[in-house]
Amino acid sequence: MDTNSIGLSVSREEAWGKVTGGAVYTSDLKLPGCLEAKILRSPYPYARIVKIDTRRAKELPGVKAVITAQDLPNQRYGNGLQDQPVLARELVRFVGERVAAVAADDVDTALEALGLIQVDYEELSGSTDPLEAMKQGATILHPELNTYRKDDRVMFIPNVVDYVTFGIGDLEAGFAQAELIYEHTFRTQVVHSGYLEPHVCMVEVGSDKEVKVWSNNKAPFELRGKLAKLFSLPVFKIEVIYGNIGGDFGGKGTIMDEPICYYLAIATRKPVRLTMTMEEELFAANPRHATMITVKSGMLKDGTIVARHAKVIFDAGAYAGANSHPIVGGIRRALGAYRIPHTRIDGYAVYTNTVPAGHCRAPGDPQVYFAVESHTDMLAHAFGLDPVEFRRRNVLHPGDISPSDLKWEGINALQVLELAVKKANWDNRQKTANVGYGIALTERSSGLGGSAATVMLHADGSATVVSGFTDPGTGSSTVLRQIVACELEIPLAKVGIAGGSTALVPYDNGSGSSRVTHVTGHAVRQATQDALSQAKQLAAA
Repeated sequence: MDTNSIGLSVSREEAWGKVTGGAVYTSDLKLPGCLEAKILRSPYPYARIVKIDTRRAKELPGVKAVITAQDLPNQRYGNGLQDQPVLARELVRFVGERVAAVAADDVDTALEALGLIQVDYEELSGSTDPLEAMKQGATILHPELNTYRKDDRVMFIPNVVDYVTFGIGDLEAGFAQAELIYEHTFRTQVVHSGYLEPHVCMVEVGSDKEVKVWSNNKAPFELRGKLAKLFSLPVFKIEVIYGNIGGDFGGKGTIMDEPICYYLAIATRKPVRLTMTMEEELFAANPRHATMITVKSGMLKDGTIVARHAKVIFDAGAYAGANSHPIVGGIRRALGAYRIPHTRIDGYAVYTNTVPAGHCRAPGDPQVYFAVESHTDMLAHAFGLDPVEFRRRNVLHPGDISPSDLKWEGINALQVLELAVKKANWDNRQKTANVGYGIALTERSSGLGGSAATVMLHADGSATVVSGFTDPGTGSSTVLRQIVACELEIPLAKVGIAGGSTALVPYDNGSGSSRVTHVTGHAVRQATQDALSQAKQLAAA
């Protein structure tokens, strides 16, 4: 019997329920007596809230509660930077910002109530373009920025929420050495993650102030910790319950409407559910950052890169707290996977009056890859070289120092490049109508964060993995089962998965940054080995 399925194409056991419609998602759940919530959102990119009148909405039959910022503690939230209020207080900073929320017997009544809320605004002049927002004299969108920070850094450029710079060598000397200099600027736009299931959550607050949260957030333990901080509750008072996630692609790792449901649940003493519409997702969720990236390279006439500078401007939107750091991780890849002795990256995250940006498929990476690899292709064409040959001449080798000052060990980029060229039949490619060939060379590591796991062995020879990871459709459940089956030398069908609540499973940092197989997988493997060792000791006793 073959018990090692690793490296093989196997059927996902969890896929059956999804393709037949039997799988249960958060949006399918509704507690008895649960109310439906809806949010009144700002129609203006930047305005002062002069007055909010909720009296008519509260009088509508079926409406159980209407809340504004005046009903809530004056608190802010965010992943790394706490800069966003639960409901707008005094100012709205983007079209779609939450202004008021309603809980009612049903969705239609909640929507009708929103139409009865009267809000008087005073429109203000802001900026939807990061370059304009950075100019001296631009309107400062967050005058209290320094109170958000955990450090004592002060930003001297208007509306810059974060700035980083790093590199190697002497950039000025490198450009002085260069015989030719090329510079190109690239722009990328906002991109929504495009998952099929929108953000949805449900909250129930017990008489003992214990909070149960149902959410399709991909990092339930992280969500629990952030909500505990926001609500000033000990972590053990909050249980996050999760299940199938209808797609993520990076966009479901931060707080969304859970606080709204929490405060409405307190006001009504009933569970409250809120489901975003796809329209709301597009103008009020957390899409990929728009960017402006300028790449400048100093070259020798033989095609060797001797200096490179990248200036990367991330449009953070109205709030930057959706990211662990306002400057997203991709900034480190803005110079490419090339051997360049003199480099510098200058990265900026800038507040604008647009939808707050967040994570989407490798935060920041696709934007900088597009820019630096397009720039690299332009250099190859300028030198009359095949794009592959140009990369061969400049690619990093094991032991080299990368442009962002990291030593490459155990990584053979040239070998990967040659394998890709061979697999794509690059050298024999034919010109065909409507078919293009391109090549890009990038580097990326998997994410970190802690993971814990328990593996239980049963009397019938089967096993159960208990872990706090989530599977937003990536097949992680099958991967972890494969690891256990391989270690125990049992069929894959004899391994199950248990999870679903932060109160029942050990901690996991969540699904993201391609970390589950590399991090959670190692935790599961070690737990399996430990369980097997204990079983052998018992058998030998």
